[in-house]
Amino acid sequence: MEGSFRGYYRLAEDQFEGIWAEGTVTFDANVLLNLYKLTAAARARFFDILEKLGPNHVWLADYAVLEFHRHRLEKIDEQLNAYRSVQAALNQASSILQSQSESLSKHPHLDIKAIRHALGERIETGRQLLKQAQTRHEDMRRDDPVLADLWRRLRIRTPGLRTAIYPPL
Repeated sequence: MEGSFRGYYRLAEDQFEGIWAEGTVTFDANVLLNLYKLTAAARARFFDILEKLGPNHVWLADYAVLEFHRHRLEKIDEQLNAYRSVQAALNQASSILQSQSESLSKHPHLDIKAIRHALGERIETGRQLLKQAQTRHEDMRRDDPVLADLWRRLRIRTPGLRTAIYPPL
């Protein structure tokens, strides 16, 4: 019975060693596209693991690479949407602060003007930081360091990279 359901049973240590020594790892397009969602440190860790696999243990199907290229800009744009959400939240906070300050301006114990000024400065600092990050991110559409790093590492660190041969689409 165990032979029919091997995927449900733990392998012996020597079997694991055999898989890592002789096996081939392949990635679908989603693994490659998820590189855009990772921090630089997590991406570096992915590439470290890729390097440890060695040059003859990585295989990329041409179709996975094609799908990666077809959806790469969509993934970059998904990340850009986060900037729009944060910008909307900053705008909303500023708006709420403005409307509340008018109604609370006559409160005897609240220095609403000072509070509004302090929070307004922080919101503006947040907007500037957001704009800087967004500008760097938008540049990825033209000069994509993730793409460059991915192909550089696959070519240089895994010189024996094998790809499937499919008829041209």
